[in-house]
Amino acid sequence: MINLPRKILYSPATLFVAAARVSASLLLIFNPFWGIIFHFITDLFDGAFLNLTLKLSVVQYHKIDKVLDEFGSVCMVISGWRFGFFWPLVALFLFRLIGSYLFFKTEKRTYFVLFPNFLEPIYFIAVSLRSIGIIFPPQGWVFWLAIFAAQAFRDFWIHFLVPKYIYWLLEDTLFAKVFLAKENARTS
Repeated sequence: MINLPRKILYSPATLFVAAARVSASLLLIFNPFWGIIFHFITDLFDGAFLNLTLKLSVVQYHKIDKVLDEFGSVCMVISGWRFGFFWPLVALFLFRLIGSYLFFKTEKRTYFVLFPNFLEPIYFIAVSLRSIGIIFPPQGWVFWLAIFAAQAFRDFWIHFLVPKYIYWLLEDTLFAKVFLAKENARTS
């Protein structure tokens, strides 16, 4: 499924990211509130870390990221059983899984926009509201429409607009040049 060179797949950087993401995902089952916080944090920084350490292409990164995302999604669905919101989470998981499958078959990120990840924001909202005593899901189509529209835009933003900015940020900024100079000096 993950067609990557062994030097990338089994590198210390990839194994570190995988361990951090799997740990955060498992925490979702035992402590959903802190699990989703750590899940988002590890998912936020893994791309920059892997790009700085391994110089991955966008497609290479997504091959690693999506497998870890799906593991996190399975943990969210399992956790959802505890608060009575299992079947909607299963439906959202299966919807996104179609997009991930099509990406792995074609390597086209367009499928992430056509099959947005609605599971994470819905789970985050459900867990956050439950942590303050509000039972999810709220009634009303406006709420659901806003969630789905915001997530669809977010996935478009992430997969088509941000990568150009991130690669510029990681390659052409003073931070990247200083960090990469230290890395190159250390490996020489």
